[in-house]
Amino acid sequence: MIPQPPRENLDTAPASDDRIIRMIGPKCIRLHHEDWMWAEIRCPDSAQQLVFDFSHESEMRLQDQKNLAAQFLYVMRTARLMRPYPFHLNLCGLLPGTNQYAFMEQAFGIETPGSSVKTLADIPWTISPNHYTVDFPLNDLSKPVIYLSPNAPRCFEPGEWDHTAVYVIGAVVDKSVRRPVTLAKARRAGKSLFFSTVFNTLRSTAVDVMVWTMYTYFQTLYLKNDTKRLKSFSVFHG
Repeated sequence: MIPQPPRENLDTAPASDDRIIRMIGPKCIRLHHEDWMWAEIRCPDSAQQLVFDFSHESEMRLQDQKNLAAQFLYVMRTARLMRPYPFHLNLCGLLPGTNQYAFMEQAFGIETPGSSVKTLADIPWTISPNHYTVDFPLNDLSKPVIYLSPNAPRCFEPGEWDHTAVYVIGAVVDKSVRRPVTLAKARRAGKSLFFSTVFNTLRSTAVDVMVWTMYTYFQTLYLKNDTKRLKSFSVFHG
């Protein structure tokens, strides 16, 4: 009988030199997913365009501008919750050196010691000093521009979502202004298509609430697995 070699004790035997053990913890998975989400938010070609019109700074008090900056913390929170297709956020008309820019830096902890965010540009959004009509021409029918205002003449319906459209929200605290400034300025800019994301009885809505409403509409389409082509808007400029 051929003698059998002794079996090694698996508890005490050394690991093989050619064996690679890889352990992935939940923190690593979360960080990988966060990196992927930030890349999606930064990519304008793979995400729905959501534009914020920052041309209303002269209409607000300093406290209103601080409140607006605080609301954008919740806007970013909503963007991170949108999976797998987040909004691509565009901050148009936000100028460095203004009070609103300084309040945004303060809200996002730019000057906080130890913060990984050194400038507002490090946050996954696009900041432009231009008016939104410069970055998104109103005569481009392939990307219709739709202004969402609480003072719009009609309500926006989830079934009317247009995946090619550029949705614009006025970055303003309407409660303190108490005037339909977003609707008036959009009309002067040449826009003639407006929708409200809230009921007609509500004429003042926070920016983060409007974004959350848009998020709810957007997610509802995918939860229902609606693969049909949604109704597109015809844009008329007067």
